[in-house]
Amino acid sequence: MIEIVLVKENTSNCIELINKINSLNSNSRLYQIVENKMNIQNILLTHTIDIIIIDYNLFKEFTIIEFMKIIEKIKFTIILDNTITTSETYDNKYIFSNDNDLLENLTHIINNFNKNTINSEESLLKNRIRNELKYLGYNMSYCGSLYLVDVIYYMHTKYSSFDKNYIKNIYPTLAEKYHKTPNNIKCNITRATSIMFCECEEKKVINYLGTCDFPKTGSKIIIKTILNKLK
Repeated sequence: MIEIVLVKENTSNCIELINKINSLNSNSRLYQIVENKMNIQNILLTHTIDIIIIDYNLFKEFTIIEFMKIIEKIKFTIILDNTITTSETYDNKYIFSNDNDLLENLTHIINNFNKNTINSEESLLKNRIRNELKYLGYNMSYCGSLYLVDVIYYMHTKYSSFDKNYIKNIYPTLAEKYHKTPNNIKCNITRATSIMFCECEEKKVINYLGTCDFPKTGSKIIIKTILNKLK
């Protein structure tokens, strides 16, 4: 999983950007959002980060030595500077980008990270699961949708048959992976699924699930159906 940290002075207007970053790729996620230099340094003391996206004004607070220590610990740094019109990359370690080009640049960087593993069995399987969920109408920018991809992946690879009790065994694993509680994982999946059922086309879901009745909620029937399609 490619871990991304977003560093911005004002994060109150970043909801759309956060959602777009989280929906870019099933192999990447926005790990944390911070607002100052000290928080970046604290994260790097305890966690491995692949990409940092940082506002130019905050970037200027680093000395050259401090910045060199940062780029030694991570794979890539994106510096957001809206005074430039063309992105500029240096030493294949950091890039200056404006807001308009950010997502395109970030996608390119993530794809480069994935190029050696893009055809791996895990990547291919997770992409299949992701596409099934997107077809149903899941919003892939929701944390719950991301967690659901992992639940289905673990169910498919670790268990030979479907049992709803197996799902409970997976929540602690995901809680450790995403630094959440098992209940938080479960609640986010339930919320993403409930929203999907509210917003989806009823006939489409009935045909997909192979049932005569439209279910109002419940992720277990989604998990079971997708697992059957993966066989």
